[in-house]
Amino acid sequence: MKPLLIKKLRKYVCSRRILIALTSIIIVLSVTISMIYSTSNSLVVTRYSINLGRDCLNTTTIVIAQISDLHIRGYGELEKSIIRKLIEIKPDLIVLTGDYLGNPENGIHFEKFMSDIRKYFSNTPIIGVLGNGEYQLGTVDTVIKVFMKYNAMLLINDIVKLKIKNVDIEVIGFDDVLRGYPDIRLIDRIDRKALIIVLVHEPIYGLELAKHNISGIVFSGHCHGGQIKYLGVLFLPRGCRPTLYEGLHRVNNTYIVISRGIGTSIIPIRLGVNPELVVVELKVCSKTT
Repeated sequence: MKPLLIKKLRKYVCSRRILIALTSIIIVLSVTISMIYSTSNSLVVTRYSINLGRDCLNTTTIVIAQISDLHIRGYGELEKSIIRKLIEIKPDLIVLTGDYLGNPENGIHFEKFMSDIRKYFSNTPIIGVLGNGEYQLGTVDTVIKVFMKYNAMLLINDIVKLKIKNVDIEVIGFDDVLRGYPDIRLIDRIDRKALIIVLVHEPIYGLELAKHNISGIVFSGHCHGGQIKYLGVLFLPRGCRPTLYEGLHRVNNTYIVISRGIGTSIIPIRLGVNPELVVVELKVCSKTT
């Protein structure tokens, strides 16, 4: 074979390899970007059913919707989809577990979000707690004002008593674990005959409550479900554990629900971890009327 022909063949093979490599990179990037967009903007509703009334003559079901880690940066389709899902679900109680704003300038968007929830749920209890984000961004006062404006309760080491469907409920809201001062002495004030619902931003505090034999359910968030999953979870913040960062867990008599949350932090993308609205259907003892 002539040397000139050999050179042309080598050049052709090299060009094809480069073209194949570039095409493969473009395909991988396109699929990745598509996955990021899909998982960052497509809300999923995760439902759990917990039976706390096995030994009761009379039971009732209380539906609780949990919203966590909004990190709100605007009021777009994702936020509106949460409102639409809530309208379909018709919860008896709405709980929020911290990290509401993406930055200090986003208070107006959070206010719009809370305004719409209250618009459609005028008589539904709305109760929340602070997250580490409120302390880091300096937005504690903003969040307090929005909660007050829309008749929602923000609990900072406090307890509120409710009665829903003839069931006595105590909601305990702890201050943020990483940046605040959660007061474990609150458990000494709990009426253990009531249905106990605990709100705290970081799930790791649920383990502390389980040590004190809290018979009830703990709602938490913070971990974003890992936020980016590629061959496993790449990063978990403090307050999360590799075995305690999403889903429903039971430790002793304590149920711990960990929401994957709505928004993002540090990197404004989700991959393999969709925004999540959690719905818990609690079957509990009820009194006869």
